[in-house]
Amino acid sequence: MEKIITSDLRQHHPAWELAAQFSVSETSLKNYFRGVYGQNISIYLREVRMQRAAELLTTTNLSVSEIAEQVGYLNQSKFSSAFKKQFNASPLEFKRRKNLERNTSN
Repeated sequence: MEKIITSDLRQHHPAWELAAQFSVSETSLKNYFRGVYGQNISIYLREVRMQRAAELLTTTNLSVSEIAEQVGYLNQSKFSSAFKKQFNASPLEFKRRKNLERNTSN
């Protein structure tokens, strides 16, 4: 299930759909996931999305809106808000900081 929900972050897989795919109840699926990963599916997925966004910000020249779309956010402001909550910096501030760190360590 983890591979399904993280293989293409642009795709959204509702828990009821995943439960049906694995022939278990939605509650059992959620409890199993929390037992294995220590957090609920949505929090886990948001953290994966934010880590991927941070990676894309520092390794590509993609725009913030392109990165937001690649990690499953259709609304750039919701993406920026989630990113800032995760990293205490807006996506552009994060990118500038990482570029400065890279340039001062060379």
